[in-house]
Amino acid sequence: MIQGYKITLVCSCHPHLVYHGITLGDGVSWESRTDDELSGRKYVNRRFNESLDEHGRYAFEADFVANYNDNYDAIMDEAARIERDKSWHPDYGFNVERMDKKRLKRAEAERTPGASQADQLDAAWVDFKNNHTDAWQPFDSPENVAIITDIAKKEPCSIATAFHLSRQSDLLK
Repeated sequence: MIQGYKITLVCSCHPHLVYHGITLGDGVSWESRTDDELSGRKYVNRRFNESLDEHGRYAFEADFVANYNDNYDAIMDEAARIERDKSWHPDYGFNVERMDKKRLKRAEAERTPGASQADQLDAAWVDFKNNHTDAWQPFDSPENVAIITDIAKKEPCSIATAFHLSRQSDLLK
């Protein structure tokens, strides 16, 4: 489960500077991640680590924000929180970037569903009709399209293979 968190510098000598983050990786919780960051075991960035060295671990508070189902939701929510609090600006927080565009690109690719079977079959029909015009012409009818499509779904095989199977079995009208 991906989790969001916020670390706030709460010492009285500074305004409340914040760092927004998300956990990425199997078995990482917001508690373990913030513990690693506040102990210095995990490097966040130069500004955060300088403040950590100056004020110490206990000048910071860590808070859970949310659970996310996928990387895309987590990245988008983190970016919204960073923008809302302007934590990318040194006067307001410790985030360096407004959004991790590299991770966002990967998350968008993961989130984009593959084409449905119907879409794939439609594209296969276009290719088949373009590449087998002469062979298909005598059989071009909605009934034969349905027969060949059913064979392609059941086997599963290409439209060209389904066409040849249906011709061998004398299924085409």
